[in-house]
Amino acid sequence: MQEFFAYLKLSNGLIVEVPQYSDLELNENAERSRIFEDAKIPNKDCKKRIENQKIIDIHFCYYDNEQDFDSKAYIELENGTYFTEENRGPQGLTYIDLEMLSKSEFEKRIAELDEESEIKSYLAEIKNVC
Repeated sequence: MQEFFAYLKLSNGLIVEVPQYSDLELNENAERSRIFEDAKIPNKDCKKRIENQKIIDIHFCYYDNEQDFDSKAYIELENGTYFTEENRGPQGLTYIDLEMLSKSEFEKRIAELDEESEIKSYLAEIKNVC
């Protein structure tokens, strides 16, 4: 199996992972800070699309009206970029990396979901429900 994990440094200095759970609290973590300092820098295109952008929403995956804990969330940025990570799978059989989507690509992904699956906005559908 191969694994990949993305870490983001926010403008306030906090280092976070791409969320997986909608009730995750953001907090300081010395291990994440150490990993971030040793991590590879993203390619120029990726860095250009995410650097200095505000996070405006986080979208979580659901299956059969339950949160899909095997899928990472999609982070929506103010410039219309959505990103997530595909972070584990068999060597050579799966694409493991940070995945960047435009708004139209994200909407197409939602439209192609099977009827038991959906992607919910944290701000519009989850935060106000809890």
